[in-house]
Amino acid sequence: MLSPPRHHVFSEEEYLRRERDALDKSEYYAGAILAMAGGSLRRSR
Repeated sequence: MLSPPRHHVFSEEEYLRRERDALDKSEYYAGAILAMAGGSLRRSR
């Protein structure tokens, strides 16, 4: 039987560093970085 794939668990510091340079915004939840749907002009500034 195959094992499920392992996913990297990100620290809050890693998330913030990636988010600072990202073109698309995301959110951090329990070590995972998830793409945000939608968005607004205010958030993109």
